[in-house]
Amino acid sequence: MAEKIDLTTRRFTVPEIRFLMGELTQEEFGRLIGLTQFQVFNRETGRTVWNIYEMSAISEVSGIPLERIAV
Repeated sequence: MAEKIDLTTRRFTVPEIRFLMGELTQEEFGRLIGLTQFQVFNRETGRTVWNIYEMSAISEVSGIPLERIAV
């Protein structure tokens, strides 16, 4: 039997967060957190890294606590 996911401790990736926020595109999401679509793409693919200010903005706009965002 498959193990259930504990949603109270689960960590969410940024693409999952974009999906949960209404299937936002990288461009739409970028506008909310002050980045371009290209910057969001590079961070999601691991070419560049998220900084603490961007992570804080993601937490603020999504309502997901900072410690539950996976990078």
